[in-house]
Amino acid sequence: MKILQIHAQYTQTGGEEAVAQHEFDLLRQAGIDIRQFWLNNQSFVEDNSRLAIARKMIWNQDYRVNLEAALAFKPDMVHIHNIFPAFSPVLYRYLQSKQFPMVQTLHNFRFLCANALFLRDAKPCERCLGKVLAYPAIQFGCYHNSRAQSAAVISMQKIHKLLGSFEAITSYIALSEFAKTKFVDGGYPEDRIFVKPNFLPEDPGLGTHQGNYALYVGRLSEEKGIEVLLEAWQQLELPIKLKIVGDGPLRHKVEKHSGDREFLGSQPKDQVLSLMKDASLLIIPSLAYENFPMTLVEAYATGLPVVVSGHGSLAEWVKDGQTGWHFQAGSARSLAERLEQVWGHRDLIRACGVAARHMYEERFQATVQVQQLLSIYNATLARRGMA
Repeated sequence: MKILQIHAQYTQTGGEEAVAQHEFDLLRQAGIDIRQFWLNNQSFVEDNSRLAIARKMIWNQDYRVNLEAALAFKPDMVHIHNIFPAFSPVLYRYLQSKQFPMVQTLHNFRFLCANALFLRDAKPCERCLGKVLAYPAIQFGCYHNSRAQSAAVISMQKIHKLLGSFEAITSYIALSEFAKTKFVDGGYPEDRIFVKPNFLPEDPGLGTHQGNYALYVGRLSEEKGIEVLLEAWQQLELPIKLKIVGDGPLRHKVEKHSGDREFLGSQPKDQVLSLMKDASLLIIPSLAYENFPMTLVEAYATGLPVVVSGHGSLAEWVKDGQTGWHFQAGSARSLAERLEQVWGHRDLIRACGVAARHMYEERFQATVQVQQLLSIYNATLARRGMA
């Protein structure tokens, strides 16, 4: 089997790049002839005016010559991770014209929501879901706080929906049943959407979890719920130590807090895993639904239970009272109460850690994931009558 992997790399390298590279390495190790065609969004932004960016995110073919060269080895299919904004959905139409089966991983909700998060004013928002004209996104400037840029994103969605560009995609991969449901609600074909979560390429091994602290790892920004986390620690009646790893626009707020809160800034991956192996709990307080954060599978791999906002994909992948606990999304009081309920029950925390590790072994190990991915590829080829 021969695969071409396509991805528009974000200006800030993040989880999608890691997942795409993990899958590339995994498939290559499995003997698959897989190659990459990646564009750099930073270069795309720097090389184009704002008007040109708005136009090209709707219809762009500047990469055509290089793509044709990348396709010269005649792959059996193309696996696409991100097209926004450098490729535009014209990519699907071109690949269809060349009769290449396509798999598109749905890392976020970009095809359904202008900001890709279903989030507005720090609360989940689905006002545009399933609408013919997603006017609220323009009204509220949901993409980059700009009505003009939001209009461009919505135009991309709606023009290519009307043209049938997304129908060219043979199969989709959602990262959770929750995400799949949202895409079905948005008009995408249920029978073409497979569910496959993210994974770790290497097993970091179990931790001892003797550090007696809670841990946050992630971007320091509003949608990640960092302000909810800080407020919860102000309300706690128990002296629970919190270590915060990450960086972002709200760094200044994190740096102001002290006492039971220790800010570590950005850390290399091996140090993050070391902190996870020593921690008692990981906290993911996201205001957005999330899709499948890599920190979740990393925590599970080390046997670390997770406390999460009880909505979206987080509520699906964290079994309340089994592999971690839920709290009311956006509520610092709910988070504080949940922590106070479980912190003193060390046997329960250890039991949830064991269950988390078991779930990792069943669902998120590389050996499991490569078989699931190859199964999706075979089903995709079969749909096109090429298996």
